[in-house]
Amino acid sequence: MTNLADIIVVNSEESLGAELQTKKTPEVTSQTIKGDNKVIGFMIGTTGQRLKIFPVRLFNGTEFVGVQCSDNTGKFIFADLKKGEYTLSAEGRSLTFKIS
Repeated sequence: MTNLADIIVVNSEESLGAELQTKKTPEVTSQTIKGDNKVIGFMIGTTGQRLKIFPVRLFNGTEFVGVQCSDNTGKFIFADLKKGEYTLSAEGRSLTFKIS
């Protein structure tokens, strides 16, 4: 089984390239997503590969919002989110972000 190294959240699909190019050491970070009601993310493995069909869960506080599996490019999307603080969770890793 491939181990999860990182969950990357991007504000738009176009910003993924720059995010991956500047990331030297995978780490989970918090961020704020402004002016959008969705989160786009990518599941990254320990060797830098994108993880396909990898489940990620979304919580708003302690409330379970839903689960998505990454697609063939490692991408997942949660849409129609309300303003607030959310947590993505996968394989013991978590990432907190805000929709404002």
